[in-house]
Amino acid sequence: MKKLLMIVLALLALVTFAAAAEEPTLWPACDEETGLWGYIDEKGAWVIEPQFGRAYHFHGGCAIVDTQDVPEWEGECTKGVIDETGAYLLAPEYDVYDACCYEGAGLLYFVERENADGEWQSGWFNIPNRFFSGLHWAECYAARDTAYVLISDDYSVSGLADRMTGEIVLPVAYTYTGLYDWAIEDGYVVAQRDEGPCELVELGVGVVQLPEGVEIAYGEGVSGGLLPFLDESGLYGYLNTAGEIVIPAQYDYAHVFRGGYAEVILAEKELTHAVIDRQGQIVLTGISRPWSYGYNGMVDGALFVRWPEGDWGLVETDGTVRCRHALPEGAYDVWLWEFAPDGPIWVEYRLPDEESVYALMTREGALSEPRWTWASWNAGEAWLAVSEDCERAGRELVGTWGYVDEYGSEVLPAVYAWAEPFDGALARVRFADGQEGYIDREGKIVYRWTEK
Repeated sequence: MKKLLMIVLALLALVTFAAAAEEPTLWPACDEETGLWGYIDEKGAWVIEPQFGRAYHFHGGCAIVDTQDVPEWEGECTKGVIDETGAYLLAPEYDVYDACCYEGAGLLYFVERENADGEWQSGWFNIPNRFFSGLHWAECYAARDTAYVLISDDYSVSGLADRMTGEIVLPVAYTYTGLYDWAIEDGYVVAQRDEGPCELVELGVGVVQLPEGVEIAYGEGVSGGLLPFLDESGLYGYLNTAGEIVIPAQYDYAHVFRGGYAEVILAEKELTHAVIDRQGQIVLTGISRPWSYGYNGMVDGALFVRWPEGDWGLVETDGTVRCRHALPEGAYDVWLWEFAPDGPIWVEYRLPDEESVYALMTREGALSEPRWTWASWNAGEAWLAVSEDCERAGRELVGTWGYVDEYGSEVLPAVYAWAEPFDGALARVRFADGQEGYIDREGKIVYRWTEK
């Protein structure tokens, strides 16, 4: 019964994460006369009157507000959470941090407050069911789209709690829980106590028994129902979540499966990296470079890989190379992004000093020259905020911004001194005169202000 409950809760959590794509109906804005913040609708009319020191975007019908507009370290904890009527769901007496934009974290806020002994206590507010955990922990963390939150009461050992109920599903007794690096899949996680062997744990149930002489590889987790293991001979293979060997030990190293494929190092092949399928069949060899994996996941039904020479590209699952490209001068990394199933693939080249340049690649692999020096977007949003001349001046970004669609076609011209991606009907921008405000999808100014 308990296992069934866990499955139901996990399914509910996945449904609630879909709420992240819901478009907001209210946007935070500043009243120029008073300097206070409230919320406007898509026509620019006040719906929640200006009354806050600072207000933040809505997610899933909830928003963080601050009763005073000063940094946390200069004043008391005065943040809370409101609903779309302006009523408090969480009183303004905490530090509240928005985790909604963390990679895969889902609809979640972290909540903290200093106690009478000067110690910080942490908890979380789960937006979909509006569950507040209370402040019972020294640390809470979530960076994956799972139904769980990492919890720790002394920063040295951690466990996992159900984010919807607060129930502890992995005891606070592990130095490594897997949540930092890999997804928790189907209620299973790889965890480690102190310097002992890693354990495969079915959350809320217990440790899975492994075959004799088998250890789970540290740092790798469960994906596609499989996980790497190490046997007594020093070779790696793969187990399923029942603890059964499905691909015998035969590799010098084995990485987690992604998109149905995994990168391995072939035994006795002078560090030859290869990609295998779920049956252990070799799909591709001769990939990788010293600083990164050769296989980076699936893009448009093909393997996204890097070669030792520094090239990158897409390879069909039968081993046919669809495209192969060199990194531009100065770039040290590349990431691919898909926004439209029939549109181009966006190529992000990572440069030193946290800079990037962006190009477009057709589905067949034809690559354009880098065009943008900045691109930002919201998940599920078809328009991107871009700049062709963005530069860093200290901590500031200087340049002009506009908007393009997922095909790279201009939809609003680059006339803004800064721009956020559209969040539903409106986008927040900074105008050439220094004022900030909101525009609609026709470029019409809905509301603007000068901050005091």
